[in-house]
Amino acid sequence: MNSDLEAVCVTGASGFVGYHLCARLVARGYQVHAAVRDPKDEVKVSPLKTLGVKLFGADLNEEHSFDEALQGCQGLFHVASSVRLHAKDPQRQIVDPAVQGTLNVLRSARKAGSIRRVVQTSSIAAIVDNELPLNTTFDESVWNHSASLGREPYPLSKVLAERAALWFTESLPKTERWVLTSLHPSFVLGPLHSKTHLRSSPVLVRQLLRGSLPAIPDLIFGFVDVRDVAEAHLRAYEHPSPSSRYLCSNVSVSLPELASLLSELFPQSRVSTRTLPHILTYLTPLVDKRFSFHFLRKNLGKRRTLSNQRIKEELDISFRDFKESLRDCGRSMYAAGWIT
Repeated sequence: MNSDLEAVCVTGASGFVGYHLCARLVARGYQVHAAVRDPKDEVKVSPLKTLGVKLFGADLNEEHSFDEALQGCQGLFHVASSVRLHAKDPQRQIVDPAVQGTLNVLRSARKAGSIRRVVQTSSIAAIVDNELPLNTTFDESVWNHSASLGREPYPLSKVLAERAALWFTESLPKTERWVLTSLHPSFVLGPLHSKTHLRSSPVLVRQLLRGSLPAIPDLIFGFVDVRDVAEAHLRAYEHPSPSSRYLCSNVSVSLPELASLLSELFPQSRVSTRTLPHILTYLTPLVDKRFSFHFLRKNLGKRRTLSNQRIKEELDISFRDFKESLRDCGRSMYAAGWIT
């Protein structure tokens, strides 16, 4: 695929993954239409301006909002998403923005009439089903069928948004149909370039380095570097015949292990390496609504197998060393003065 001067649109361009994807696309030679909610918000868009992208204002909740950003583009990277694990009205605040936002973007893509490829950023949450046996190997063939509005609205939103994109694409006439690929990153870490990026996964690293967590719950997550996620998006876009789904995760690490690594990398930090006893962890939902008793019962101290075989074989992705991701994440926070 000849990337020279080809135009592509990135939704959610000012976000953590969105910024790094824009940087990778610009380096590759693409013209990037960066869609953000408010192009006048200098805190969010100033890092993008240094890349030389073209900024467009667009809102997931508004139909036709992405029409201008997608005009003249051959490719679409739909990265924009609201990351909320808990809300008073999960249907309106979590699920609807994900599903209707995806459909609004794809309607604009169809209207543009020039889109040939769509890469959608989903989440590992659309794959990992906590109701499946612990010895399950989670790969692209697995869907999270147990997610529900009352129990897991965020994973549900990811499942429904991906299915909405599949439905919309398959409903198009064959002459208008694009190639659709969904990427499913796990917990994303790496260097930050804007304080707004702290609203996503790296906030955990900041909390640990600041000593905000006096004891660490024994939870195990998959982790991946944001630069590898950006590269995976690019390679999925340029692959002659990509698969419809790619699980994008490097290693699985427990939070106590993560804290220990941070303590080693940043001895000047205030990170605690004390593991929170399970019995006390079960009290967490009383003060932190992001965690439920059901989630803790299914995940506390339990390691699930995430297979990254397909993405390594088909897209030839070589993941960065996890300590490098963690080091670069922390260093960027210290350099920006976000750790005091």
